[in-house]
Amino acid sequence: MRRVSSPRPARAVPSPAAAKRGAAGTGAATSVLLDGVTGRYCEDKQEARIVRGDEEGRVGGVAAHALDPETADRLWEYAAAAFSRTV
Repeated sequence: MRRVSSPRPARAVPSPAAAKRGAAGTGAATSVLLDGVTGRYCEDKQEARIVRGDEEGRVGGVAAHALDPETADRLWEYAAAAFSRTV
């Protein structure tokens, strides 16, 4: 295995604009109102609406298949297998 270097060095400190965007997205993750709640997708400080796929031109939301526990289990198994081959 060989190490691949990035063409651009990583920034040690995020830009102020990037830090502000990142901080704005932590509201749902840190809210005591959602203590113990899992498996939800949030955007614009509220729970994301479920998108069924036939809504052309609409932006945002969470695809229904992203909420499917069986799909999540398959993805977990695939990722675990792929990771174990690279370590």
